[in-house]
Amino acid sequence: MKNRYIAFLIGMVVSQVVLAQAPRWFGHDMPGYSTSNYYIGEGEGASYSEAISNAQAVVASQIRVSIESQVNTYISEVSDNDRVEIKESFETEINSTVDETIQGITMIKNERIKKRYYVTVALDKRKYLAGLRVEINQLWSKIYNLIKDARELVNDGKIFTALENYTDAQPYVSPFYVKKSFYDALADRPYTIDEFITVEGIISEVRKLINGIDLDVTAGNKQTGTSGALLQKAIIVESVYKKRDINIPNLALKVEYDDGALERLSTDDNGMAEIWTTANCENGKKGNIEIRLDLFKLPKLYKKYFMNVSTTAKFNCTNDVTVSFSLFVEDENKNRLTKVEQKLAKSLEKIGYTVTDDAELGLNGVVSIIEENEVQGKSGPMVQIKAELSVLLVTKSTEETVGSFTQTFVGLGKNRKKSQEKAYNKMKIKKKTLAEALSDSEEILQKVLTKKSDEYINEAKALYNQTKISKAIGVLAKVSFGESQISESRELIKKYKKERDEYWAAKRKREEEAKEKERQKELELARIEAEKAMAIAESEAREKEAEARIAEAKAAMEKAKADIAKIEKEKLQAEASIAESEADAERARADAIAAASNKGQNVTKNSNPLNSNEKKLANSWKYIGAMELSSGLYYFEGSGRLLFINDDRSFTEGSSSGSWSADGDNIKVNGFAVPYVIEDGTLILGFKISGDMFLMVYELL
Repeated sequence: MKNRYIAFLIGMVVSQVVLAQAPRWFGHDMPGYSTSNYYIGEGEGASYSEAISNAQAVVASQIRVSIESQVNTYISEVSDNDRVEIKESFETEINSTVDETIQGITMIKNERIKKRYYVTVALDKRKYLAGLRVEINQLWSKIYNLIKDARELVNDGKIFTALENYTDAQPYVSPFYVKKSFYDALADRPYTIDEFITVEGIISEVRKLINGIDLDVTAGNKQTGTSGALLQKAIIVESVYKKRDINIPNLALKVEYDDGALERLSTDDNGMAEIWTTANCENGKKGNIEIRLDLFKLPKLYKKYFMNVSTTAKFNCTNDVTVSFSLFVEDENKNRLTKVEQKLAKSLEKIGYTVTDDAELGLNGVVSIIEENEVQGKSGPMVQIKAELSVLLVTKSTEETVGSFTQTFVGLGKNRKKSQEKAYNKMKIKKKTLAEALSDSEEILQKVLTKKSDEYINEAKALYNQTKISKAIGVLAKVSFGESQISESRELIKKYKKERDEYWAAKRKREEEAKEKERQKELELARIEAEKAMAIAESEAREKEAEARIAEAKAAMEKAKADIAKIEKEKLQAEASIAESEADAERARADAIAAASNKGQNVTKNSNPLNSNEKKLANSWKYIGAMELSSGLYYFEGSGRLLFINDDRSFTEGSSSGSWSADGDNIKVNGFAVPYVIEDGTLILGFKISGDMFLMVYELL
């Protein structure tokens, strides 16, 4: 049998009646739409769109109940401290999922009575599940792989990269569990996952990882610097993962200053970070900086755990120019006394000087035992020694001695070694003694140190040109002499630090944009795959629906054919006529009413009361199909489309419209007479197309 689909849609404007009331079908089950396979929603409103919106809201409320009941189970397992943030994240995703889902809702029935519109919509659970499972698979795969890799990274000591993996997994968690909840509500079997990866499990792993991170200032603490200038030594921060006793490379840090300024940097490959700090003290004497983990990219959920991961570096401020020295101390036998050097370094820093190996000024000392005596102590004989520290003040660039001083220290012990150690422990450099030594050669020092400042500036510029900005800043921090040199170095430091900060900010932005782009790409691929799955499911469903519709239409046509024998078939045969050429026959069959409309003359609408025959016609009709009377062939193209014959004598048929009137034999479409019959809710219109008789069969909607 030839099965062709007649494509014509005829819209309807339901006649206004005296009393508005819901249609008979409204509020009742829809045949073929069981609640086990569909979410059903009904709505009414003053407009068609309002009615649809209200019907969608009914479906949305059912979906929300399905999702929330399951989501609450996932949230309930989360500790009270984390539940607020988790709930916010899930609520956002629930709204998004509901909004996405209702876009797949289809309208299955509608009617207008008076000025009210009534609609019934449905969401096919089976179709939706096909695409939903693809999305869930994609999300779960991403979560599982990121977290599995994170655990392996922790075992390898790559703590920051592991933390990034956990962070990257977090945006997928809420949508996964929300969509899983919806899937479980729709499917016969729930979507199964590995039980060890749960919402609380992920949070717990991240929390333990964060709590295992420690920051410590290993160098540069408690310096004294000239107010407004960089401290001459960098503050060194070490990051350690305590559970494995390993340093953490590439760890993002944030430096917070007393004045509210912020600076961002990362630890190097050895887990160390170098911070060059300006000596700005709020009270004029003491200052500090807080070093924390950088929270800029972390989900809100994890930020509170990072608040305890911090360390503090302190420094002192002075209005005097800070002078830096290198230290070298040995004994009479040319053995370097590192413990004595450390003792003297602390002494120098305490009185406002700094000690660095690459300082232009050097303090070179020799410790000599100048006197040794045996004395009687309370517990027996003791050894008393007098040690002398002779110090030369030299300039490294000229190898010139510009000052000197000596200090003596006494030590008492049970033996020579013990008394020597006690003498060494007493060694310190007095500020007055050093100041006097410096003043004796002030002119020479000013000249040498100013020249050195010029060299530092030139070196810094060269490093900057090589894009070694951090090293350039470190060199500029040494500039402490020469008014113009100090001014230039401060301007360069300001410029270099700004560029460095902009560089890191841009780098991080690029990294985040790249990650977000990749994430969106993955989600888009998931969406495409889901759409493909849904399209396949819909295609299969459409085929089944088409088969069912054809079967229904054929049965209805057989009934109509039988009814025709009882009613005025001869009248339809005799009076039906549409003059169409052979070339236009196919088009005419597809759109017979439109063809009739164009053939006739336009008739002005009128508001005269409908006669008894017209009252039967004024209604909503669903097209079943057409039948060629001579051959008995059926044509089902366009089956299900609607014809609206309105009580104001207007009609609509898709893009075709016009006026109508009727008597007992014919309905006039824009003045063109078309024979018809009505029997038991069946409307049959007769058309002659290229000499062949076609009966267009409709059923009452």
